[in-house]
Amino acid sequence: MVNIPLAKMAFHLDNGLGEQLSGTGLSATYNFVEKKIVWRKWGKDSVGNQLNMTQKILSLLPLSSPLLIVPLLLFLGNYSQTVATPVERFHVYSFVLPVVLGITLFISFESLMVYIMERPKIIEAPDIAVQKQYFKGVYDFSIKYNNAVGNYKTPYLVSIVVAIFVCFIAVPLMFWIYNQPDTTGTFVAKLFMLGFLLSLIPNLIWNLLIKGILTNKIIKKLENEMEK
Repeated sequence: MVNIPLAKMAFHLDNGLGEQLSGTGLSATYNFVEKKIVWRKWGKDSVGNQLNMTQKILSLLPLSSPLLIVPLLLFLGNYSQTVATPVERFHVYSFVLPVVLGITLFISFESLMVYIMERPKIIEAPDIAVQKQYFKGVYDFSIKYNNAVGNYKTPYLVSIVVAIFVCFIAVPLMFWIYNQPDTTGTFVAKLFMLGFLLSLIPNLIWNLLIKGILTNKIIKKLENEMEK
């Protein structure tokens, strides 16, 4: 079977972290093509391995710090004496390259997340009340309060702050740095850094906006079924 990019959306594992998750070990994947939810059950060892993998991924975030980026750019700049702007090197493609790279990184990351979340065996759909509790907990944990970043009680505060920072500060600043004349080595480094930041924009749209809308629709559908 051919895997279509972004044909599936993986939801957060109920690993018991935060106040919203109860630790059932359930996870769900929504298939947009078949329009159905696939449920999986994680064992204690699998939950622990997933947590360890998440911590390893989060441990890489400090690598995007300006304290490391600036020295890296200066270091790479010493290996080439030819200075030019991206437009001088690739003309109009200088604007296309980081966008294509960003989209590629976004799709690759989401495909990896779906692959990881689909490792456990498929189970029958749990009771409707359990399903509702799962989606409500996942929504509150990863979108409404975003406990993955910090334990803040103001709804949507973290998500809004992160979105504003990425879209209106980090990306414009990195785009300005990217367009400055520099050596080949520094250009390549800036290209990948800009591509990474651009990948966060569709990531935010996918994991906050689209996932939020889908989760609320699923919750309302479950509530209607419970009332019957």
